[in-house]
Amino acid sequence: MSIASTNDDIPVSIILNVMGLRELAVYGFRSWLLQDYDRPYEVLLNLFAPCRNLFDPLVEGKNSNATVSVFQYETPAFFNVSAANNLGLHKSRGRHVMFANADIIYPGAFLQRAMFELSERNICYAVAARCNMTAKQTQDVHRKTPLQYTTADRFGHLAGMELVEGAYNMAALSPWMIRRDVAFAIGGFDPKVMTAEDRDLDYRLLHYLRRRNLQQATVSFCNLYGYHQYHESTGVYNAIFDARAIMEPRARRLDADPQSTEDCVPTPLDDFAALVRQMQDSKAPPAANQYRRDWRGKVRRRAKRVWNALTGP
Repeated sequence: MSIASTNDDIPVSIILNVMGLRELAVYGFRSWLLQDYDRPYEVLLNLFAPCRNLFDPLVEGKNSNATVSVFQYETPAFFNVSAANNLGLHKSRGRHVMFANADIIYPGAFLQRAMFELSERNICYAVAARCNMTAKQTQDVHRKTPLQYTTADRFGHLAGMELVEGAYNMAALSPWMIRRDVAFAIGGFDPKVMTAEDRDLDYRLLHYLRRRNLQQATVSFCNLYGYHQYHESTGVYNAIFDARAIMEPRARRLDADPQSTEDCVPTPLDDFAALVRQMQDSKAPPAANQYRRDWRGKVRRRAKRVWNALTGP
């Protein structure tokens, strides 16, 4: 699929990536297949572990408007979310693309409501809200298998969970909903930014949209929720030191120069083989190196704990 190739008959492409957390991702994947959207849409699933047997059966009973493509890749040394998203962007055909976390469940009304806003208001870039489920709430969802959720039961019972006392909600997070031509124009995600990639995308994308006078601020569908399944840390965020070293200085340079073209990165979005190599060549940053970068902070925090212990009641 070339940069210029967009199928106007497909309003939106959903891009999902899975390496770990497969027991959660089956529910997130299934939720996209059960959307009540009344127009054609496509769901693109990138698998970076040998687990097609978990996902292929879930296509049964899907919305007939959904086209599903599952792509199996070799397992890389490190899960580079940016590189994975770019593979999905390359394969996409919709006018808009949605980059979604596979461990988030979206009730059946989500896509119809989001696409109404994106299309009717010609929005280039928007995000939605997220409710972080507890371990107990997640276990309750898992009392049924993914296939037991059907077009008659599109995870609708999750709606309203964000209103429960003590709910942990985020008003503007994911999925990242972008007009496809704009996503290509900025080079998609920077594969050197292997975590907190959403922050880097936001810096660059907003700068580009302002520079081109297309949009001045991120639009948040703050009362349109996805429901994040509880899990322990995956360790992917450990790459934050390398990510910050790239994106934070760049963000400052972009702030200083509204006309800078540094918001666009030279990603080979038209070269599938090159995108695959970027994914496969991703290496986890050494843990010891991460520790050295933050050693002053660790020393200060340890000293503070000791001081509090000595001076406390």
